[in-house]
Amino acid sequence: RRGGPTARAGVAVGIVVIGVATIGLSALVDDDRDGYVLAHAVATAPFLLGALTCAAGARRSGAPQFRVFWQRWFEANTVASAATLAAIGAVVFESSVLLVADMVLMLAAVPFWVSASLLMLEEQAGRRDASVDVVDGAMAIVVLGAPGVLLFAGPMLETSDLVFAGPFALFLLLTPAGLYGSCLNVARSPRGERVTQGLGVALVGAFLVNVALQLAHVLGHLALPIPVFTGFHALNMALVMALPLWAHRVTSGGLGRLPVEHQLRRSNPMPAVSAVVLPVLAIYVLTARADDPWVVGYLAVVLLLVIMLNAVRHSM
Repeated sequence: RRGGPTARAGVAVGIVVIGVATIGLSALVDDDRDGYVLAHAVATAPFLLGALTCAAGARRSGAPQFRVFWQRWFEANTVASAATLAAIGAVVFESSVLLVADMVLMLAAVPFWVSASLLMLEEQAGRRDASVDVVDGAMAIVVLGAPGVLLFAGPMLETSDLVFAGPFALFLLLTPAGLYGSCLNVARSPRGERVTQGLGVALVGAFLVNVALQLAHVLGHLALPIPVFTGFHALNMALVMALPLWAHRVTSGGLGRLPVEHQLRRSNPMPAVSAVVLPVLAIYVLTARADDPWVVGYLAVVLLLVIMLNAVRHSM
């Protein structure tokens, strides 16, 4: 791995210290919108600085086949850093323009994160066509994102705070595909090289919880102390910083390490996931939301999309 045990232990201790400090500081801010934004921005800044440093090192001395991945990781964190500065400026200068800039920059970082994820998925796929995995990821968005759409679509249409809610809703919608791809990468890595990919799964899981809490706070007015929100956010950002430190200098790669005749898809988990989620979703819609026309129509669209994506996947 790029960092030795001593370096990784030192960074881990630093991450814990920074996390505890930022959570403690968040208890001192006012319990209002400005305090909420400032607490999250202050909790983000040191982790992003560490993430940029670690990603630059991974890009420079990590496994050659992952150099472009770490470049995208570095670029994503650079844009996220600009968003953090805009958030701090929005509170300090009481500027609504900078607050909008913060959310726009958060959205601007999405293509870099997505590009990095696709690069890793393709690298781990070996001789398999990674576009099949992309179709599976789209199915994960449709199936696993459906409960979130049903839960938050109504409040989204009624909210007056769309500047905040919109980006978080998009993140929540895209996250299932990232979680599915991260799990695939773990399965495709040799046993001795799964720590980094496992951290990726933990990162996506922490991001999912963090975004869900943010959206519940904005749309559902979830009333929790600011340090609780900051704590989950700090955990998310700590994993962003830690991941590059576990980058391998040399790796045997994903499925590319196997003979070609062994690089075959013998299972497809998404139909099994759909078989569990969709009946539950249908029962909920037809019993609890049957009087809501758009909900029934949305269920029909989800079912049609799943059929179409399965057909596309089978043909590919």
